[in-house]
Amino acid sequence: MSIAAIADTVSPGAPVATPMQFTGRDGAFRRLVVRGAFLELITFGFYRFWLTTDIRRHLWTHTEVDGDALEYIGSGKELLIGFLIATAVLGPIFLAYFLVGLQAERVKAFASLPLYLFMLAFSQFAAYRARRYRLTRTVWRGVRFWMTGSGWSYAWRSVLWGLLLATTFGLAYPWRMAALERYKLRHSRYGNLTGRFEATGWELFKRVWWLWLLGLLPFVLIVGSVIRVGANREPSRSRSVRQCFLPSSYSSLCRFCTASVVPENGLGGQAVSGSARSQ
Repeated sequence: MSIAAIADTVSPGAPVATPMQFTGRDGAFRRLVVRGAFLELITFGFYRFWLTTDIRRHLWTHTEVDGDALEYIGSGKELLIGFLIATAVLGPIFLAYFLVGLQAERVKAFASLPLYLFMLAFSQFAAYRARRYRLTRTVWRGVRFWMTGSGWSYAWRSVLWGLLLATTFGLAYPWRMAALERYKLRHSRYGNLTGRFEATGWELFKRVWWLWLLGLLPFVLIVGSVIRVGANREPSRSRSVRQCFLPSSYSSLCRFCTASVVPENGLGGQAVSGSARSQ
């Protein structure tokens, strides 16, 4: 069938369904955030879990996929319990690390490195678990999303990719994003359907390579400036070294030679002259 024939089958006034659209209003969302911020202020931040729940429910409800809106069934109480569990886990770890650090003062310079690596891995683990929670609390057309996989496996993948990112000056960022998104979507489920991520790091790099060069430019300029300043200071440093050491040594050598060849009493000159005449 040709494109013209397909166009004839659609009436001009019929609405065209879109795969996904957001139907929310800015004013309603603004009022929701302002009211929640006020309640969070008077409760000293305790209301933030319920505010997060209200924001998610508003966004989910006004997000339509193929004409049907999503549904968020989470609660602020669940977020509060999750926060308390995370605090109960991290509190003893920080305390134990502090006590161990007191006993290891000789390696104090490297004491923060293991804690930093652990916090980096734990933050990625928490991000993966948070994504799993949001999926399990999301319903579309009566079917709930869910997620498999290991949060720690994702965390260590992210840490290793982060080390590669640092050694390549950010060049591996597109491949890192593609690998992590592929892992998350491969373990995402909707009913009995499995998610799939088809993009590659090279495709993303072709779109953002100029951003990498733009971000690398300040680093190159800083390194060039440091090298140039060091090269300009080197001649003056050499002159200062010669001025500090050579004059005193040279003058000492001159005094030594003068005292040895021509003594101050004048007799040495006659002796030298006499010895020269005798030779």
